[in-house]
Amino acid sequence: MDIISQMKKIWPDWTVVDKIGAGSYGHVYKVSRIVADRTYYSAVKVITVPQNEGEVKAVFAEEGSHSATKAHFKELVDDCIREITIMMDLRGASNVVEVEDFKVIEYENEIRWDIFIRMEYLTCLTDIITQRKLSEKEVAKIGVDLCSALEICEKKQVIHRDIKPGNIFVSEFGTYKLGDFGIAREMDRASGTLSSRGTKDMNLNSDACDCIWSGFTKEGREENYTWGITYAADAYFVLVQSDSDIYTIADLNNKVVGVLEGSRQYDLGAVSGIKEYTDFAPMANELKAGTIDAAVVDSTIGQFIIKNY
Repeated sequence: MDIISQMKKIWPDWTVVDKIGAGSYGHVYKVSRIVADRTYYSAVKVITVPQNEGEVKAVFAEEGSHSATKAHFKELVDDCIREITIMMDLRGASNVVEVEDFKVIEYENEIRWDIFIRMEYLTCLTDIITQRKLSEKEVAKIGVDLCSALEICEKKQVIHRDIKPGNIFVSEFGTYKLGDFGIAREMDRASGTLSSRGTKDMNLNSDACDCIWSGFTKEGREENYTWGITYAADAYFVLVQSDSDIYTIADLNNKVVGVLEGSRQYDLGAVSGIKEYTDFAPMANELKAGTIDAAVVDSTIGQFIIKNY
């Protein structure tokens, strides 16, 4: 039975409207239900464990038996369920994404589970910041709402551990909410290592440290380091006209490049000049007009310019 048929069997009153997202963990669907001539929407996240046959083969090569391989992935499913139940325990908190229901389907003749999570339908902050610049008022509102969510988490003795734009959502009424309490992180952990026997995971599982990021841990260096703010992807775009002869950073030599005022320093080589702009719109227009040879911007702004200019 395919995923949509499974969903219909679990929640017969709900109809799939569209697939609105996808990641390494699975897919997200927009679903609707009609009650008393009114249409209501929710989102359903579908996570498949393991994510592909290659994962099964890789774990089997380490574990050496079917039962041990199945136990490995069953542990991952249990971890995901724990994360889901945490969100269900936080239902009613205005700044936490509300999980309405969930269901786990285990397949009898193969190592596979499908996890269906139905939650309120919201807009992801990542989708917003790739389309436009947030106002100061909106940024302040995000901070206030997230602090409210974290206060509730503290009362429930819950640590989110994965706060980033992709896990922040906004309702149609402008309320920002914290979601995805480690579900995607659990999937990334599985696909990244396929085993809990690596040095990093051994440190995590033995409580030797709280977190490892790119091989770095602050344990033993608490006086010098602390956890920072939420971050976005550390990438940037070099935008050029379709008929440009610029293909690499080296090709920017002796070119005029546009950047936004106050942006971070980019390693652009020996450019002939840098022109700063207070807004990306005039920079995009001058790039089209040929006034500058290239524009260098962070990835979110670059995606917006490509889509709209």
